[in-house]
Amino acid sequence: MHRTTQTIHRTTQTIHRTTQTMHRTTQTIHRTTQTIHRTTQTMHRTTQTMHRTTQTIHRTTQTMHRTTQTIHRTTQTMHRTTQTIHRTTQTIHRTTQTIHRTTQKLGRVRAVPRLCGFYPGICLTTEEKARRNLSHGSHT
Repeated sequence: MHRTTQTIHRTTQTIHRTTQTMHRTTQTIHRTTQTIHRTTQTMHRTTQTMHRTTQTIHRTTQTMHRTTQTIHRTTQTMHRTTQTIHRTTQTIHRTTQTIHRTTQKLGRVRAVPRLCGFYPGICLTTEEKARRNLSHGSHT
């Protein structure tokens, strides 16, 4: 019986050690499960942040597209305005040339003789003008 008791005692010790090992393993599994849970929560939050970031990038891309379209339309308007300014400048240049040619032609015209030369008495002398002004002033 003594041998049986010893065997039972050793078996009990082995069971006790196995139970302790199982307990430690269970604790490790529990800690691992908690870590996995925290990691899953962190991944979820990261996924939400990535989603919000993607939405922001999408809105920014749309804004950039609209801005590019506005810049394109503004550039087209500026081009049309530049063309209009160019045509107006050409018109001004042609008008200036016409005025210049006309001025040159007028400069070459001979002096026109005064009517006094053809009709004596039509032109008043300085003294006659002064007398006439004085007589008109006295009638007023």
